[in-house]
Amino acid sequence: MRMLIPTLLSLSLSLIACDGATQSPGEPAGVALFRLPDVDGNEVEVVTVPGGRTVLSFWATWCQPCQSELSELDSLYADLRARGLSVYAINVDDPSTVSQVGSWVAREGYRFPVLLDTESEILSRYHPRKEIPFYVVLDGDARVIEEHPSYTPGDIDALRIRLEQALSE
Repeated sequence: MRMLIPTLLSLSLSLIACDGATQSPGEPAGVALFRLPDVDGNEVEVVTVPGGRTVLSFWATWCQPCQSELSELDSLYADLRARGLSVYAINVDDPSTVSQVGSWVAREGYRFPVLLDTESEILSRYHPRKEIPFYVVLDGDARVIEEHPSYTPGDIDALRIRLEQALSE
């Protein structure tokens, strides 16, 4: 019994210290950018991927070009996520329409996090004109390396080529 208590205590402390993070000691951490609620009301910290790329895509449910862009970004994310791509879809519907976002996202089945910026605070940091669709690409150090307003078919194909090249370096 005497040996059992110290062993259980040691095991418990080990489990508490191991909070599920996958970062190894000495591995660089990403840069925390901001926190926003997701469609379920959970606070999500947006963090860059060390050595990777992070896409912040700003959209609204009433914006048809946004919907097309998000569908293509979902495919891009599925293909490049294992290579260091993260995508955050940041919805800017205002408080009067934000209640529609959760069901809309569930219907579309996006694989990336969908966050809510009902006051367009984060959008205005990256794009003061607040026009959507709009995306930015950040490097692992949170530097903006690309900004892209509007949407035209083929935009995400061109982004894919640039990201594949960047993520293979």
